[in-house]
Parts: sequence; C-alpha cells; structure tokens
Amino acid sequence: MGKITRTRMLKKTIQATAMGILCLAAAACASSPDRDVERLPQYQAGWNDGCRTAQNRERGFATKVFRNEDLFAQDSAYRAGWRAGSQNCGTSEGLGRNPMFEDQQIGPAPLL
Repeated sequence: MGKITRTRMLKKTIQATAMGILCLAAAACASSPDRDVERLPQYQAGWNDGCRTAQNRERGFATKVFRNEDLFAQDSAYRAGWRAGSQNCGTSEGLGRNPMFEDQQIGPAPLL
C-alpha cells in the first residue's frame, strides 16, 4: 500500500508542476497592458506635459503646471502619462516626485 500512495503522490506532484509551468507560459505570452497604454497618443501627450512640469519645477520656484485638466480628469492614459512624466523627468539631487503638483487645478496646457 505504501508504494501505491507514493506513486499517486508523485503523479499529483508532476501534474501540479506541469499545470504551474503551463500557467507561467500563458502569462508570459500575454501582452503587458502598461506597454500598450504607453503607445497611446494620449499617454505620450500626458507624459510630455508632466515632464515639462517637472523640468519647469527644477528651474527654480516656478509652479507652472502644464496639464490639460479635461484630459487629466477623463482620460486614464493621459493621467498615467502625466504622472509618469512628472515623476521621471527632472531628477536633480534633492528633487523628485512632488505630490503637490499631481492634483493642482490649473488650466489646460498650451497647444504647441
């Protein structure tokens, strides 16, 4: 009886391992939603505006925020891009992400 139990346990272990490998393989084939969003023009526009805001912030005590408030409120891709640009641009020592700039209510960004 001991041999039968070991055989069943080995079989179950192999099945569980195979299922785990299949799940990992399936997950690896799925596209990344973040990368898909980063390709959208709204994300890129938001990133540019957020980056300009961060660079402006670094120049001194300027508080000009470049942001299209309508898009920021309604478009998650623009909002994600703006936040990423604001956090990743202008990385001088001592400066970094400043939550003060994330939700300021300033008019739309100027058109280029």
